[in-house]
Amino acid sequence: MKLNVKSLSVLLVVQLLLALGIFYGKQLTSTSNSEDLIVNQALGEIKEISITDDLDSSVQLLFRDNEWLITNENDFPADSDKISNFLESINSLSSQSVSAVAVTEGARNRFKVADNEFSKRIKLTSVANTGEELYLGSSPGLDRVHIRKGGEDGIFVVKFPTYEASSSSSSWLDKSILQVPSSDIVYIKTGDIILERKSESGTDTSEEKIEKTISELNLMEGLGSWQATKSDDQSRPLNQEAAREITKQIERLRFTNLSDIDQYNKLNSEEVLVLILQLQDETEIKYILNKHESNYYLRTSDWDRVFSIGSYTAERLLESVSKEVLFPAEALAPNEE
Repeated sequence: MKLNVKSLSVLLVVQLLLALGIFYGKQLTSTSNSEDLIVNQALGEIKEISITDDLDSSVQLLFRDNEWLITNENDFPADSDKISNFLESINSLSSQSVSAVAVTEGARNRFKVADNEFSKRIKLTSVANTGEELYLGSSPGLDRVHIRKGGEDGIFVVKFPTYEASSSSSSWLDKSILQVPSSDIVYIKTGDIILERKSESGTDTSEEKIEKTISELNLMEGLGSWQATKSDDQSRPLNQEAAREITKQIERLRFTNLSDIDQYNKLNSEEVLVLILQLQDETEIKYILNKHESNYYLRTSDWDRVFSIGSYTAERLLESVSKEVLFPAEALAPNEE
């Protein structure tokens, strides 16, 4: 009799374990793979992206007239390459070999992927005005994040660069919009100095060409050399590399952020540079650089915003237009040092 009771007890425990296993097994296998993360929209058909974080900070990106804009920054241009990388990362989610780690409503809150409790909510809207949402939650490890697609139960752990899903507008700014290709610049005016690019006549003899140094040939690039048509000291020759460096500084120019300073109010700062450029198509661009304490701000004639500029960038630009760099004193010969 004791043996039967013991046997029945063991059988009961086994049955309970089987029941629990079947119950949770059904829950997990009901959404067992990453197909639930498929975004049912072609990347080229997505026209709006909205990203909101758990502090209710958000950014809205809109594709219009063939370019991405940040709508909550007065339609300022967005970094299209960064957006492309972000969408590719989302598109690759469904190709990861992962299974659901949970499917219950309680797990949604625990892993921060619920409709009203999340780390990030990403909403994608297509040209047909159909929308899909992804919820990014807690991170169980390096480059790993819990994720759930809106309307689905499955919660997954995937590899995803969460830094790409920034809810800050400044992260999406196209910080290269002030750049101008160096080959387009034909005229530079700063203070009382005017530099103009003069086209090569193409009449050099073979001997004259051979006499040119390799650095001079590289400088020309088929665009002509720079000449100082106005300066307060015509006795010193213009340093061609220095003139070229100004155009390179403009070609590489990047701002760090949009400033809250109003373009039309007087900036309580020192105006340290006014730079006027003319391009091959006769477009004129004016750059005005101001300094307040240790911060630099840039205004341009073709944008109605004030841009914050990094100190290193600003100081390199200031150095490049200095008279000492453009018109250096003649170097001493080795035996004169």
